[in-house]
Amino acid sequence: MDKDDAQRKIEGAIARRHDGFALSEIRSTPDGYTLKFRQNIVDIVRTRIGNAVLAEDNRLDRFLNEVRRDLQRLTGNTPHASP
Repeated sequence: MDKDDAQRKIEGAIARRHDGFALSEIRSTPDGYTLKFRQNIVDIVRTRIGNAVLAEDNRLDRFLNEVRRDLQRLTGNTPHASP
């Protein structure tokens, strides 16, 4: 999966899930991708995200669940339901 496809896949999943954060940066690396997510003024970065995580919706959802939990801890936002 190339960088543009990865970006579309992640942004589509975030929109489908109605998550309260956004993908603010994506960079290709030899190990996969480095992703930066933003909610309000808080940024978190995830490194070494491979195509396997992005290729399967279940794995991508689990990954985004972790991002959401971490952002909630940092921002103090209350959890919301997500499919």
